[in-house]
Amino acid sequence: MQVWIITEDDALTTRLKASLRGLGIDCPGERITAFQSAGEWTWEASDAPRVCFLAVHSIRPKHLQVLQHLRTVSQLQVVVVSQLADSETTLQIFRAGASDALIWRSDLRDQLAKLMHRLRADQTGTSRSGKMITVVPSGDLGDANLLSVNLAATIARCTGDCGLIDLHLRGGDLATMLKLAPTHTLYALLTQKQGVDESMIEQTLAAHATGIRLLASPKMFSRLNNVHASLCRPILRYLKASRPCTVVNTDDAIHAGQLRALALSDAVLVTTRLDIVSLARAKETLRFLQANHSSHIDLHVVAMRSGHISELPVKAVCKLLEITELVCIPDDPVAITASLNIGNPLVHEYPQSAFATAIQHWAEKLPVLNGLVSCERRESSRLLDQSLKFLGETMWGRRKTDCPQTVTA
Repeated sequence: MQVWIITEDDALTTRLKASLRGLGIDCPGERITAFQSAGEWTWEASDAPRVCFLAVHSIRPKHLQVLQHLRTVSQLQVVVVSQLADSETTLQIFRAGASDALIWRSDLRDQLAKLMHRLRADQTGTSRSGKMITVVPSGDLGDANLLSVNLAATIARCTGDCGLIDLHLRGGDLATMLKLAPTHTLYALLTQKQGVDESMIEQTLAAHATGIRLLASPKMFSRLNNVHASLCRPILRYLKASRPCTVVNTDDAIHAGQLRALALSDAVLVTTRLDIVSLARAKETLRFLQANHSSHIDLHVVAMRSGHISELPVKAVCKLLEITELVCIPDDPVAITASLNIGNPLVHEYPQSAFATAIQHWAEKLPVLNGLVSCERRESSRLLDQSLKFLGETMWGRRKTDCPQTVTA
């Protein structure tokens, strides 16, 4: 395990290196930096060291500032080694971004041994973390909203829990679509000067009856001058690690990249329509994503509300966009409008509609959802769907309308 040390005293460095050496861990001189230079450190994510020790006598405000800096520039595991601090100072250490804290005592070597055990356990848990899917609209934001909500509901029906993040910093619609009124939103997290922790994130999530856990967007016209975009990374990482799958709804590809959603995603879905203007925007969006995130990105193009007579043919679209597969989700205006007005995802409100059937069948084939969404899991929830359907019809006194035929690629 690679180790770096930031120190304000050579004597502290010698003591810490000796304890690490006793565990078979070496820290060469080029990985030791004076505290005065720590604020200038910048690392690429791929070059970030595994563990960085901040060795100080006692915690002061300047140390907390360095912790916050290290947290924003890389994915460091920062461990503070200092004298015993009071509970308030300890809380400030973790809120500033520390992963762990040790005390200058005679049992420092034992503390380090337990620390390394915890870090290895965390790495093992991270390798088994959940999946993250980001939805990027190339044009109509409503298409991305519709896909995000219904895909999350489809996943939640099979797993019992699916995260849904509305990453529209200027005001999104997902809370309204689900008829939720969350007490706190993403804005409350991104304006925390001392950082965020797991309990704060969990308290911000709004629960929907379908199993969706929504992190709602800031309200429209919120002042964004106090927003710390760097806090998006730990929020996204936590939600990805804590749930089988998380769906991230964004407003465009540039903001999705800046807020780290693309870097953490296992798949990216680009929504479009089958007209020439929409496809021109889709082509530019794909070009941007491939140029800036080509190393890992798993791209899928989804044609929303398809099935109209004047649309461009699927083969021509694939050739234009230089893709081998196009996912077509058929239009169903009556069912879509009703589900929006009721505040329930269409896959739950009208599970037999052409739109819902296409979403469900495609989700079962999506590689990133392999093992999470399947026919068997969907069948196990069939009785629950029928109960919800009956309850909805009884409450609203409506009948299901005939559904249009599914248009496939």
